[in-house]
Amino acid sequence: MSTALDEIIDEYNKVIASITPNIAYIDSQIASLNVTRAAMVDEIIDVTVADINTILEAKGDYVYTWGDYGTKNVTEFRVYDLTFDGNVTYISDTSFKVSGDQTAIFLEPVLSVPQTYIRAYCGAADGYVYNTVKSATYSSLNVNTTVVIEDTPEITANIEDVYTDVYNYGDDTAIDSLKVDFDFAVDYIYSDYTDVNGYGIDKNITNYNLSKTYLNTNKTNYQTGIDILERYST
Repeated sequence: MSTALDEIIDEYNKVIASITPNIAYIDSQIASLNVTRAAMVDEIIDVTVADINTILEAKGDYVYTWGDYGTKNVTEFRVYDLTFDGNVTYISDTSFKVSGDQTAIFLEPVLSVPQTYIRAYCGAADGYVYNTVKSATYSSLNVNTTVVIEDTPEITANIEDVYTDVYNYGDDTAIDSLKVDFDFAVDYIYSDYTDVNGYGIDKNITNYNLSKTYLNTNKTNYQTGIDILERYST
């Protein structure tokens, strides 16, 4: 029997023995994080979404999206109201006009800078386009306001209606309090833990799984080494 090989095999077995509880610990951490994540979704995100929907329905003709025009994995939502119902004329893929002086709707009143998110309905064929306003200019000669939007996504010649962003933080305490809860839950789940106020639960779960894969690979390789060395140890 080779004493040297037996000593190596013994060391390999010690390494495997030390890896196994680490894998079990990682499994317990992943399970705990998934429980927390599920609670955040079920008890905060889904509940606040439903509550906000109820509030908006009570307010009237509102539509809304989560985050960046429809996604749920970011911390900001927009609330839109049908502001121009048919009173919209197409100019180009990045501009339209509405009757009268409507600059107060599209520009921040003190600084006169753009502040509005829009939801343009471009007919059944082209659907809704979400964008932001670059400028709004009133012409007393033509008695209309020309609105220029960002280059993408573009509107189409079928534009019919324009919805404007009518909710801002601080406008409604009921929505504000729900938004705070929603933001906290989403930050806890989705934000990178290096972000400000981000907990990165998803990032942590991913990293734990990577660590588990690494440990399992090492464990397998050590066991393979033992199987090979045992053939030569006698």
